[in-house]
Amino acid sequence: MPEAYLIHCNYLTDGSNRLPAWQLDDMPEAYLIHCNYLTDGEVAAIAERPHLTIVYCPRTHAYFEHPPHRWQEIIARGGKVVLGTDGRSSNPDLSILAEAKFLVRKHAESSPLEILQMILPNSKPQQQRRLGQFQFYDLQTDAVSCPIQRLLQ
Repeated sequence: MPEAYLIHCNYLTDGSNRLPAWQLDDMPEAYLIHCNYLTDGEVAAIAERPHLTIVYCPRTHAYFEHPPHRWQEIIARGGKVVLGTDGRSSNPDLSILAEAKFLVRKHAESSPLEILQMILPNSKPQQQRRLGQFQFYDLQTDAVSCPIQRLLQ
């Protein structure tokens, strides 16, 4: 059995291009790509399953004029969402940083830190310290001084 699955889907249950949620329980880890048309039940099902991660491609989502994505709701319920890029036909440069900047501009109500964590989903806040030439920041407390944070501006 694979360690992780990549599932390209706009829907998860009922009808074409949908995957029954119970099948997701049998997967060790799954990345659900796009998920542009989730129902309330699907949002809840994803948020309740820690082995599931939505891969959201914001500029492609906007290009195709899909209804608003529910990424904020999934995160608020404890689910995982990471940023992705789609093909060049719907994305000008395939830059993950440009995806994050797009979200910062489009969703001023969201914290740039939250959006940054969608690029670095496994990053853990840590105490600021020096290790060789690297500077580590606690993104919660060093948000103003962190150079990575400034990239999103």
